[in-house]
Amino acid sequence: MGTIIPCWKKLLNSLLLAGIILSALGVSLANAGSVDSFAAQTDNPVEFGNLEDPEDVVPFMDELISSQMRLNKIPGASVVVIQKDKVLFSKGYGVADVKGKIKVDPEKTIFKIGGLSSLPVMFALMQLVEQGKIDLDVDINQYLDKVQLPQTFEQPVTARHLLNRTGGFDVMTSIGGTVKTAKDRDPLEEYVEKVMPARIYSPGEVVNYAPDSYDILLAGYLVQKVSGVPFEEYFELNVFPLLDADRSTFRQPLPESLAVDLSTEFDLQGPYAIPMAQNYYSAHPIDNLSSTAHDMARFMMALLNNGRIGDQVVLKESSIDALMNSPFSMDERMSPQVSTWTGFKYDGIRGLMMIDFASDGFNGIFYIFPEKQVGIVLLANSFPGKVFLTLATKFSERYIPPSADAAVSAAPSTEAVSMTNEDLERFSGFYHRTGLPEKTLWKTALIQGIWETIKVAPNESGGLITRGGIGEYTYEQNWTPIKPNVFAFTGEKKTPWNFYNFDSDDYITFREDSEGRITYIYAGQTSYERMEWYEDAPLHILLWVIGLGIFLTYIYQEIILWLWKWWNIPPYEEKGKLEPSRLYYATRIVPAVAGLLGAVMIMFLLSLLLMDISWLLKYSPDQQTAILRTIMTLPMILLGIVPFVVAGAVLVWVRKYWTIKDRIYYTLAAVAAVVAVWQFSVWNVMFYQF
Repeated sequence: MGTIIPCWKKLLNSLLLAGIILSALGVSLANAGSVDSFAAQTDNPVEFGNLEDPEDVVPFMDELISSQMRLNKIPGASVVVIQKDKVLFSKGYGVADVKGKIKVDPEKTIFKIGGLSSLPVMFALMQLVEQGKIDLDVDINQYLDKVQLPQTFEQPVTARHLLNRTGGFDVMTSIGGTVKTAKDRDPLEEYVEKVMPARIYSPGEVVNYAPDSYDILLAGYLVQKVSGVPFEEYFELNVFPLLDADRSTFRQPLPESLAVDLSTEFDLQGPYAIPMAQNYYSAHPIDNLSSTAHDMARFMMALLNNGRIGDQVVLKESSIDALMNSPFSMDERMSPQVSTWTGFKYDGIRGLMMIDFASDGFNGIFYIFPEKQVGIVLLANSFPGKVFLTLATKFSERYIPPSADAAVSAAPSTEAVSMTNEDLERFSGFYHRTGLPEKTLWKTALIQGIWETIKVAPNESGGLITRGGIGEYTYEQNWTPIKPNVFAFTGEKKTPWNFYNFDSDDYITFREDSEGRITYIYAGQTSYERMEWYEDAPLHILLWVIGLGIFLTYIYQEIILWLWKWWNIPPYEEKGKLEPSRLYYATRIVPAVAGLLGAVMIMFLLSLLLMDISWLLKYSPDQQTAILRTIMTLPMILLGIVPFVVAGAVLVWVRKYWTIKDRIYYTLAAVAAVVAVWQFSVWNVMFYQF
């Protein structure tokens, strides 16, 4: 939980890595091009390297990692490559400290692992399942005692939903998540209750793979509650010893014996890597794991060897199968996908499963090729996205041959069906990736352009065209209808790489509600929710700019000029007498105050769109809350004034105050105030929703 906005940087970084590696590995139909092209590749096989030959691997990895670190200004990184339960390559690169005196050691140097914290959490959860203390398919409220989930939907949340990240929760708040000292952290139970988000989807309906996932937080608390052992201590007693991962901990601050080897975290600012101040996190199961590349490779070994490392049984084979191959499909017409606790799975040419993370100055990736029983852990003390891209591309091209049935899996199994343009218009519109905060102020990420939206429209070939991505990383794809509400990918990729996992499946499906209206797109493990017309970001930005202009000019006219000339306000004739009216003054002052409040709030929102407000992190959680409450009180005052503004707009016409031009301008100001209140409501800017 690295920024006050719920980890948008972290989320963006994670999804950037996902998109980069997707393209790099060529694991989708888009990258494969066609079955014919794949066949051509297999007819002319390339020579692959030998992972078990150090004379092959060492110089290859040295050149690859070192060159990329120089190019991308990465201070330090640690890499481990395994096959089955054997370490094939292990090496540290660069430095772990500011002065450059401590070299990175893959067995010794400790990194903050961020999103990879979910891995041991799920190991612990499955241990309790094996012991019969947790049933994956019963309502978890029976285990939680004090902390109880509201019965928002008929279907309860189960441990299996947490495993698949399909609990249906909104994104939780970041207030209090990141603190400056360990003593400011909330105890796990208090934090789970304090940040409990709304349940916005029925369990099992959509995947919400957010970096700050309440599913993972709740799973960690479930481990503590059911076991009766404090969260951090449980892993020291029951998980890390089985894996011989004695340089891993969830404790903050780190034990003294480990703290001496904790790498400095760096922030890349232009051409420089700047040391960052250390933060602490209240979301114990999500962000708190600190570990080495070697220890994380031990987890990887257990996954690739059916729960065993040598003679040591870490988990039963059935538990590993539940983690690695738990069937989950958001739509019965789609093939089941791997359990989403791993992040993303790509069923493509080389078959990649991966978790990536971005946590303040630490970043890394954990990816495995299950069919080859090969895995790589790379941890770094800054954000080396290009290093991951190159490593994924070069390593897979050199050492991972394509799956034998890749050509078959890439081929659509159903011929195209005919649809009219009217039929296709049902699918047209804008959709946003699920996981967007729906009930808090941070929904404004949709306007900031850091949350992916896609546009769907009919194409000229009797199918659909989708356009999506963020900023310069955009893509355009065509889809052919093959079944009702099901479309297969066609054509070739037009961008260097796919930003999200939208085209990683061979086809997409649309879900409709009980009234036949299209509501979701499902693509692999990714889901997109249809946006309502009033969630259109350009519309709101335009309305805010217009409203701000009206408010500012009205403030100038009705406050500044009025104060300057207030002795010369013309009287109003009422019943034959020349005397100022209180209503006259009220119709001047009230809308001016409303305009002032509206202008302040609109400027606040516009600034929110243009800047990262992580400066709030320098304050304590209580101070952060006080600042946001103060700011968000303004639209509530505006809400209280608006009825009087509207009444005044009616009054000036009924009583014929002022000139017609002034009345029209006043009416425009009243309309702008009403529209502003509506916009603040749409984006959760009122009623302290943060």
